[in-house]
Amino acid sequence: MHFLWRGFLIFILTIPSLGGAVVVTGNQESGICQNGAMVHNEYCRFFIYYRNAKADKLDIRISDALQIPDQDASKTRAIGLIIAISKYPALNANLEAAEVDGKRLANFLIYGQKFDEVILLKDQDATAENIDYFLKDYLPARGEMFNKKARLLIAYSGHGRFGTQDGLSSKQPAFVLSHASDIDGSKDMYEMPALNRQLNILAKRYFHVLTLVNACFGSGLYGMTTGAGNSNAYSKPGAIAIAAGDNKTEVYSLNKEKGSVFFDLIINGVTSGVADERYGKSYMVKVDGKKEFYAGITRTLSLFVYLNDRYIDVNQELADRGQTLRLSDAWIGST
Repeated sequence: MHFLWRGFLIFILTIPSLGGAVVVTGNQESGICQNGAMVHNEYCRFFIYYRNAKADKLDIRISDALQIPDQDASKTRAIGLIIAISKYPALNANLEAAEVDGKRLANFLIYGQKFDEVILLKDQDATAENIDYFLKDYLPARGEMFNKKARLLIAYSGHGRFGTQDGLSSKQPAFVLSHASDIDGSKDMYEMPALNRQLNILAKRYFHVLTLVNACFGSGLYGMTTGAGNSNAYSKPGAIAIAAGDNKTEVYSLNKEKGSVFFDLIINGVTSGVADERYGKSYMVKVDGKKEFYAGITRTLSLFVYLNDRYIDVNQELADRGQTLRLSDAWIGST
C-alpha cells in the first residue's frame, strides 16, 4: 500500500527491522556524502537512507498520479523528514512513544513506501539549526531539482506547547526541542507558525507535501492560508497537514510499545489498505491502454476520515473500560 499524500501512499509489505545498516557517513569531499547525498559531512549522518538515481521504472501508481508517462524514475523523488524527540532531560518529561514513532516511521518509509531519501532528526540532534537547514536549505533546493515533481513527507512526534494570544500574552504554539529547560520560554522551541510559513514555501517546489504532527496542541501549526483544493485529488499538486489533535488538547499514547495512537493508526491503516475504502486495495490504472487493477493507494482525505472514525472507536473502548481519557478529533488543513 502506498501513500500518495494530497495525495496517496503505496505497498502492502511486512516491515522488517531497520537496524543500523543504512546509516550514511561522509567522506573527505566537501559537500557530498559517501552515498551521494549532496550535503556537507556534518549532515550526512542524518540520512538514514538514500537511494541513488534508479534505472528501473517508476511504480505505475506514482507515474499515473504525477503524470510521468514514460515511468522515468529519475524525474521524481520521494523524500521523508522525520523529527522524533523522546528525551527531555531538563524537563523530566521523556516520551518513550516518540522514540517508537521515529523507528516505526523510518521502517515504514524505507521498506513499506520505498522512499528515495529518509532524514531522521532525533532528540538532541533535532535542534532549531538542524531543522532549519533541512526545511530552508536542503529541501527547497532538492524540490527544484525535479521540476516540481518530487513528493515530500514531514513527520513530527514529540512535545508541543500551548500558544496564548489573548491580548495579554503572545506566546506562540511551539514544538518543544530536546534541550528545552523552560516550557514557557523561547529557547529550544520551534514555533509552529514558523513551520507553517516554511511549508508554504516548500509547497511551491514539490508536487505533494504532507505534514503529519503528533504533538499536544499540534493544530497551532495552522495559520492563514489562501485558496482551496481537494485533498483526495492525488493527481493534482497540493500541500496538506494532519495533526493528531486540536490546538487546545493534549494527544496520547495508549500503548508505548506501539508509539502514538496517531502514527500507529496511520501506519497500520495505510499498510493494510483499510484507510481508503475505495482505492485502498483496488486502485485502477491504465497499462498499455487497458484498465487493470494494481494494488492500492491511500488518499489524504480518506486517511483523515479513517483516523477520526478510529478515534471514535478508541474513545468508545476507553468509555467501556470506565476510563475518563478521550482523544481529541484530528485536524486537517492546507499549508
